[in-house]
Amino acid sequence: MIDSTAKITIGTAWSGDHVYHLDDVKRLHGAVCRNTTLPFDFVLFAGPEAQKPGRLSGLDPGIHVIPSPFPSWWVGMPFSMRHPPGVNTDAKFAIGLDCVVTGNLDEILTYPSDFCAMKDYPAHACPKGRERDASLEVWLSRGGAGSEIWDEWVRLGCPQWDMSTAASQRVWPMCGQGWINGPDRPVEYDLFPENWIISYKLGVRKIGLPPGCRIVSFHGRPKPAELVNSIPWIKEHWR
Repeated sequence: MIDSTAKITIGTAWSGDHVYHLDDVKRLHGAVCRNTTLPFDFVLFAGPEAQKPGRLSGLDPGIHVIPSPFPSWWVGMPFSMRHPPGVNTDAKFAIGLDCVVTGNLDEILTYPSDFCAMKDYPAHACPKGRERDASLEVWLSRGGAGSEIWDEWVRLGCPQWDMSTAASQRVWPMCGQGWINGPDRPVEYDLFPENWIISYKLGVRKIGLPPGCRIVSFHGRPKPAELVNSIPWIKEHWR
């Protein structure tokens, strides 16, 4: 049984690029505070650009900044370490800056799994054979489970690429999830219930918010900022 009184570390990452902004960090932290009754630490892995003077000014004191040497979407990779720097809890929960929290997170944070992730494809839009694919946009770990992702990345030399690199030339074409979704399933993981955490682009845009939805992922485009003035539930929760 999961101890609901034990503190968990909730982490996100910002490279300092212009896709996301400091306000996105503040919104996410505020949403977490509004939507859980559990004790937690909140950490931000900040990349080299984000660490430049003045870039992190005005953060809530409840957000603990952890410097990361990695740029772009690789900035949060250290959170998958067995013992990440600046993290003092056994349980970790990762959530991307392009997520909108739409409901209470308690059941997600106490989900009975050592390593659990968002389902990559909703059932109605899932390619054949990809039913068990995970998205590392949102994941939960206990006891260092899932740290094989970090270990393998380091073993490969911490490869990094951007979208200008041809997919055929990328190591792990879809970053860490490209590896864990490989044919041999190198890491054991569970999937959260699909209706709890779902893609806006693949799911919500076509069917609306499913009952019981807690998190909507805005991977790719559009982002919440592009829709906040036209969709009431985004305006309600993304603040």
